[in-house]
Amino acid sequence: MSYESYKVIHLAAIFVFLSGASALLLANPKGKGWKIVTGVASLLMLISGMGLLARLGLAKNMPGWSVGMIVIWLIISMLGHIVAKRFPAQGLKAYWVTIGLAVVAAWLGVTKPF
Repeated sequence: MSYESYKVIHLAAIFVFLSGASALLLANPKGKGWKIVTGVASLLMLISGMGLLARLGLAKNMPGWSVGMIVIWLIISMLGHIVAKRFPAQGLKAYWVTIGLAVVAAWLGVTKPF
């Protein structure tokens, strides 16, 4: 696949993930639908992100910014599910933490500082 295809998949997965996380944290819906959506979107983000790194020739020696992004997205992915299940009253706080961490991950991806 081309770099542009990976990038479109990656961005679409990010949009779907953040929408699903918002629904999980703010609306606290019943059922597992939104949890499945965010899980699949997380997987697509990871796969397409690795594809982007491979297209850039950085897959073998991953730079620090890419490791930082992976760690941030793993935290965000776990945070939404844990808070939605165990601490639903803290959903609004977790939502803003999720948005803040997503902005930091976007900054790392755009600026590639290290």
